[in-house]
Amino acid sequence: MKFPKVSVIIPARNEEKFIEECIRSLMNTSYPEEKIEILVVDGVSEDGTRSVVEKMMEKNKCVKLIENLKKRKSPGLNIGIKHAAGDVILIADAHSTYPKDYILKNVQNLLNSDAHCVGGMINVKPRSDTVKAKAIAYVLSHPFGTGGAKYRLKIEKPEYVDTVPFGCYRKEVFDKLEGFNENLHRNMDIEFNLRMIRNGYKIKLFPDIVIDYYARDNYRDLWNNNFANGYWVMMSNLYSKRPFSLRHTVPMAFLIFLVFGAMLSIFSIFFTFYLSIVGLYIAIGCYLSVKAAFRLKFAEAFFHTLFSFWVLHLSYGAGSVCGAIKLLSEKLKRR
Repeated sequence: MKFPKVSVIIPARNEEKFIEECIRSLMNTSYPEEKIEILVVDGVSEDGTRSVVEKMMEKNKCVKLIENLKKRKSPGLNIGIKHAAGDVILIADAHSTYPKDYILKNVQNLLNSDAHCVGGMINVKPRSDTVKAKAIAYVLSHPFGTGGAKYRLKIEKPEYVDTVPFGCYRKEVFDKLEGFNENLHRNMDIEFNLRMIRNGYKIKLFPDIVIDYYARDNYRDLWNNNFANGYWVMMSNLYSKRPFSLRHTVPMAFLIFLVFGAMLSIFSIFFTFYLSIVGLYIAIGCYLSVKAAFRLKFAEAFFHTLFSFWVLHLSYGAGSVCGAIKLLSEKLKRR
């Protein structure tokens, strides 16, 4: 096999706790070291992220630090791509660690398929050793928590999909599609991948590629992260056509149903239907929370799991509602 040059791009801001382990896992690779460069694009970090990377640069020539004065992820990705010397672009996340064969498998699957982007599965792990953190990780790895994203589910063979996490791309794709949309604060990868598909490119998910992703470990961070994701799913409509899949609107639809359904339930003809839907949702959540409690071997995991489902769904739905209102307001201003 002829090994192409691979540019690994890690957009980072205030990742002092995770960046070293992330980089070390990427350097501990079965791919030829001389064919790899690791570009850490720092968004003006206010912690020790830069100093950690600079120390690693002293001993590792493949590690490079690039400044992102705009701070946000989407400009950071484009800055990294602009500086990349490789023919293959591999997006990495600072909150993740990667197996030894991760780069090799991505490149092999990319070159041996007709896809222009490939990716793998996410193994969600708790960020800390608390029962709460373990329950949140369980919720974020279950389809009832995160919907039908294939990369969070078990698949037996490679499949064409609409998006992958932390994709491995042929660099030519970015040259032709002009990179990530810098107006987006979140979901820029989803928007770019859907733009790829609309332009005739293919994205393929491979079950033999797996990464460990460390989830938020408290309810506040879980709420804030998913509220922002939901908000930008809607706001991305302001800058792009069809920037998300239909499944991303389910939490918003459910929240709207909860609020307006409660109002309409004063009419007896609707009350039974409303109660049955809410009851079914609670029953599913309770059933899965019992399973989580047995799996984690802690009775309190039941309550943490059930509450995590609610936080995840309601925060994403609330963010989407706020995003939709802001989107409508912005579109009316532009008329």
